[in-house]
Amino acid sequence: MLGVALGAFGLEDDINNRAFVERILSDGTIEPDALSNRLADKRYRKFSAAFGFGSGLPPKTIRPDFANSILKEFAVRSFEKDVGEQDANLRLALGARRELSELSNAGGSANTGWYTIMGNKPLRAVFEKAFGLPSSFGALDIDAQLDTFKDIAERRFGASSAADFAEPERMEKLIRIFLVRSDAEAFGATTGSAALTLVSQAATLQASFRQR
Repeated sequence: MLGVALGAFGLEDDINNRAFVERILSDGTIEPDALSNRLADKRYRKFSAAFGFGSGLPPKTIRPDFANSILKEFAVRSFEKDVGEQDANLRLALGARRELSELSNAGGSANTGWYTIMGNKPLRAVFEKAFGLPSSFGALDIDAQLDTFKDIAERRFGASSAADFAEPERMEKLIRIFLVRSDAEAFGATTGSAALTLVSQAATLQASFRQR
């Protein structure tokens, strides 16, 4: 059960960190000092919020549709994982498509979306590759990283905020550039369009899991 719960949020690597996971769940998300609110990776906050413990209200686990919603997310993530066993970049592209679709509903300040991207390792990898940033980029001061992300997004994608990448055309452009650059590094520049086609087909299958 723990494996399914964590896997539904891409956190399966924490399967043996039981004390940490228990703290994430028991703290909830209401209080500002809750552990999931203090972590850069906001997948932990989504995980905690989905269960609804630590809020003083009945947990969401008692809702009739709770188990089904978790299983749907697990199925989507498992599909991405299976794809990733064949091509890690395709898994990143599928994950980016899913995560970016949720950015427009993230709320918060103008920089919240960028901090969400920067704190999500898989999504950050897609942006760094598509933006042409070096591997040493993450060593820069966090404010410098933020300014760089915003500057490139504006100049190359016409995006004034991270949430703008939830728009289909801008999202597809980002993913296309990511795949072309990834494939160019590995195999040469001729396979990017084929990879994008595969991602589009896989995304259709990915969506079907949510509709079941």
